[in-house]
Amino acid sequence: MTTTTKNKHLDAAAQEVADARNELYAVAAQIETELQEQRNRLLAEYGVQIAELADKARRKHARLSQLIDDSKECFDKPRSREFAGIKFGLKKLPGGLDWDGSDDDFVNRIKSRFGKNAAISKGLVKRKDTPAVAELRKLNAAQLEKLGARINRTGDSIVIDQVQTEIEEMIGRYLAA
Repeated sequence: MTTTTKNKHLDAAAQEVADARNELYAVAAQIETELQEQRNRLLAEYGVQIAELADKARRKHARLSQLIDDSKECFDKPRSREFAGIKFGLKKLPGGLDWDGSDDDFVNRIKSRFGKNAAISKGLVKRKDTPAVAELRKLNAAQLEKLGARINRTGDSIVIDQVQTEIEEMIGRYLAA
């Protein structure tokens, strides 16, 4: 068999694969279209009820949040608990990081402070000479203070989470649409 004949056979086989895939894509697209139409019909039918129930859930969430805020002493240990499929309580905020002056000034302070140890300096500064906040968070408060930085937005935050099940994930998808 010549190279030209082999190339024709290869091209024909590739065309068969493309045709088979196109048939598959056409059926999959039809299924997606029908599913979307069915979803739209169901959302039109149940949309008002879903909106009312979502509003009710938001009000109940706000009430639980206020109760947690008024009862922080109940969440010393453990910080949160689970009841009826709802995890609620307090969680520690990670805290933000800010510094005196511009990013460039701060980077220069990092380089001068840790200049002796280039490995530390390189980890705290990104390639574009901007502070690497994730790495800076690893420094203690005294080290940050010497750089003119400080941790802010610390403390507790209220947490109320649904323990995820398949039905909650499905509801979340419908509410997001």
